[in-house]
Amino acid sequence: MREEDLDWLVYHLLRDGALQDNDCLAARAGCTGKDLAGSLARLESLFLIVCEGTGYRVLSLQEFMLASQARHDPSAPFVIEGGVIKERKGPA
Repeated sequence: MREEDLDWLVYHLLRDGALQDNDCLAARAGCTGKDLAGSLARLESLFLIVCEGTGYRVLSLQEFMLASQARHDPSAPFVIEGGVIKERKGPA
């Protein structure tokens, strides 16, 4: 399965049932743990999902927009560190 197809499948599996752990997701997606780990890392780096405890969930549109702004807009008055929104220190 291509990476893009696996990412699409994993994203939609998470949309249907949040906070699924790796074993459950790998079984439902029909892939190896290594392939799943790569897919989860790609989806997380794109701000589409987040790890919470022992599972993953899809980010809301608002969470996605805030995370994207914090990463790409140097004039944003906030940063997100470890899932916590903090005031940006230093010059904007």
